[in-house]
Amino acid sequence: MKNLLQIFYWLCYLAFIAPPRALAIKEKADRNNSELSGHSILRVSAIEIIIRFGLILLIAASIESTIGDKLYESLLFDKLFLSLISTGIIHSGIYLLCFNRLEIKTLTKNIYRIGRNICYAALVAVGIGLTSNALELFSIVQLQESFVQTLVLSCAGVTCIVGIIEAFVAGGAPSAIDDSIKERI
Repeated sequence: MKNLLQIFYWLCYLAFIAPPRALAIKEKADRNNSELSGHSILRVSAIEIIIRFGLILLIAASIESTIGDKLYESLLFDKLFLSLISTGIIHSGIYLLCFNRLEIKTLTKNIYRIGRNICYAALVAVGIGLTSNALELFSIVQLQESFVQTLVLSCAGVTCIVGIIEAFVAGGAPSAIDDSIKERI
């Protein structure tokens, strides 16, 4: 089960859904005096974001070359990958703003959770929109545009509200963050 969770984490990391590892990378680099030691956290974060961005583009290009341009565009995969990159960069920014400090307070954890959960709510909305588009494209179900819009907004709103509630109810450190940050919470 632990291996399955690790695989899931790394898939989420590659898809820009999991939090960044820049703080842990910098801490390890400084400890081992490696090539990233002495660089600012912003530089390490920028390098990590660029690498993750490149991996997403590589995955997107691979899918497009596998299924063809027309199907790729019809399934709106370009919007999916743009959404993953956009929410990933926002999530990374929130993470760095909240946890790049010596003292982490309860309010900081709540702000991080709210920001993370809003990013997740946006991805839920994109997922529902893409699914409804695929259902229509393959003539499985014809959905009215107003119904799809209502469904997308409703699900995103419910996910966002549940995420905000979770931010204030959940105790302890968020589970996917680095152990060095969990120790400071």
